[in-house]
Amino acid sequence: MYWQRLCAYFRKKELLNEFYQNIVNEDKFKKPTPINISFNDADYRLNSEYKNVIKTINTIKTKEGNDLYQSALDDGIKIFKEAEIAWIKYRDAWNEFMQSMYPNYIYDNHLEPNFFKVAVTLSRSKRLNDYSTELPGYFD
Repeated sequence: MYWQRLCAYFRKKELLNEFYQNIVNEDKFKKPTPINISFNDADYRLNSEYKNVIKTINTIKTKEGNDLYQSALDDGIKIFKEAEIAWIKYRDAWNEFMQSMYPNYIYDNHLEPNFFKVAVTLSRSKRLNDYSTELPGYFD
């Protein structure tokens, strides 16, 4: 239980830091660079990376010598799934916030209506890719 609370604490802290970094850039709001990709494509990438992280954790679980980590890895999958559900709420809130900050940005730049959602989803996809790449190194 302690391990779960600790992971949840660091995950919450990481999301808050990401939110802060996305908002503040030298005391000014940072407009994202236009991206020519649909939300469906960005969401597909995110789901692929999500599956890769789960697959990586399951591969680590089956690796010989990792018997001690079975329970922690099972908890890790559960916490990871909960974090992704929380992240979706963050993504949607971020989208609303950015649209309120830059109401004409999407129209003026001829961007997809979900542009801000796309930008944060692609950022999350990269983070998940980093997780699935770095995670095995902790168990070698």
